[in-house]
Amino acid sequence: MRVQAEAIGGPERSRVYKAALRILERHPESTEARVFALEVGRFYYSYDRKGGVPTVYDEAAIANDIAARSGK
Repeated sequence: MRVQAEAIGGPERSRVYKAALRILERHPESTEARVFALEVGRFYYSYDRKGGVPTVYDEAAIANDIAARSGK
């Protein structure tokens, strides 16, 4: 089930993204945790972007966050 983007405000989006990164930190070898963090990161960053698409800079920030939490 997908959550409506409008139903989650700024502070909640931030908390969800940080929670996804904490899950990844606890399970750095988990592909599912990595994919989840990536999807939530894209949702978090794309909300305020034109067309709802994250920029290349957003993608780099997400990749950096994931690498820092997973050690890869």
